[in-house]
Amino acid sequence: MELKELMEHCINKWNRKTESDERIKKVEKYFEEWFSNIPEEYKSMVEILIKNLEYYPRRIVNKYLKDLHKELLKKGNISEENTIYVFIKSKRGITNSSIDYWVEYKSLNILNSNTCFEDISLISDEQWKYIDNIVFIDDFCGTGNTFTKEIEKFKVKYIGKKIFFITIETTEESLKNIENYEKDNNLSIIPLYISVKKKVFEQNLFTTDDELAKQSLVNLSNEYKIPESCHFGYDNSQSLVAFYNNTPNNTIGLIRYDTNNYKSLFPRKNDKKPYWQTMKKNKKERQNENYNNKKRKGEKYE
Repeated sequence: MELKELMEHCINKWNRKTESDERIKKVEKYFEEWFSNIPEEYKSMVEILIKNLEYYPRRIVNKYLKDLHKELLKKGNISEENTIYVFIKSKRGITNSSIDYWVEYKSLNILNSNTCFEDISLISDEQWKYIDNIVFIDDFCGTGNTFTKEIEKFKVKYIGKKIFFITIETTEESLKNIENYEKDNNLSIIPLYISVKKKVFEQNLFTTDDELAKQSLVNLSNEYKIPESCHFGYDNSQSLVAFYNNTPNNTIGLIRYDTNNYKSLFPRKNDKKPYWQTMKKNKKERQNENYNNKKRKGEKYE
């Protein structure tokens, strides 16, 4: 496929043949340069990857969040009296995509704010007796590990209740892992989603052997100095997905990881930390640097 034809194919797929959003407009400006810089021996492999990437603009996400709420209501016995809506918290306690989508979901579906909880630890044991349904909301689920870790925090509270997990896209692996976790812990978990995908290199997308294509991706990732842990995405998710607000770390590194000699097409947002959040790290780095300098000079370090 010619370069301009490839770009047109991808852009039309990602913007659903309507006006491009701001993120896709940036991609349009950079696409030709990005693909042209890919070494020739990897172009066919990268073309297949980029043609199979799913992108979700905000207007499509909002439509899906409303559709998913309708699906939730069809499950029966869902009301303001017995249902709460929650998100998956980040390890550092800062905002994340789950919070973003929880806020959107609440607004789009005009939910009662008293049923939307930022901190379920504030729900008393007496109040828990009246709650039958807990609805988690997120953009994407790659392995299910982050979700099940969140469940672990209040697992005893969820026994005998229904846990719904709403995402735009999920994977076969995550559904299998969540199902196993559900059985092992005697819980009731119902995933609701728009799309489910296999791992990229389990879809028979490549004319060559999938293992050869995987090795090509590793080689190219190494050339671009993309960390090994990111080659196939978080925990080997092998996902190809991006959203209007960010790119999940489950997506393969070539699509979303920038290095000193490579600019990706859908870079993952990595906001710079304010100084006060890095003081401890910076102090330790300075100490290590001083130690190494003295060691090189043969001086004693105290």
